[in-house]
Amino acid sequence: MNETLKKEAKFSDYIYILYKWKRLLFINLLIVTILATIFAFLLPKQYKATATIMIPPEKEMPLGGLTSLLGNKSSSISSIGSNLFGISNTSEDVLLGIINSRTALTNVINKFNLMEYYDIDKNNMEKALKAFRNDISSESTS
Repeated sequence: MNETLKKEAKFSDYIYILYKWKRLLFINLLIVTILATIFAFLLPKQYKATATIMIPPEKEMPLGGLTSLLGNKSSSISSIGSNLFGISNTSEDVLLGIINSRTALTNVINKFNLMEYYDIDKNNMEKALKAFRNDISSESTS
């Protein structure tokens, strides 16, 4: 009867294995550290920033949405219909329109000297606007 002896591994066995292979482990750790450091310095610097603009909620009347349908804020027939179906022209849309407007983007480009950042001639605002629009995004969260 051949019975295999089962030996349980103890903590000291693991320490012995680590001690036995210490040179190989140290060399691999050193190589990986050096390669990761070189790779980190070769990557170009990129920064990402996010901003959230909070618009205060509209004051509601006790009857809820019915008062807005009667002419509180919107008086045209088309806006009453859009309010019935849950579509409204809120201040978020107006704010997004202002943020994405050419005037606002041009002012930001001029204020922060982005023509130089994008390496574009001073006379070519269209290229600067195109490059800047590729770097920003704005959307409604509702």
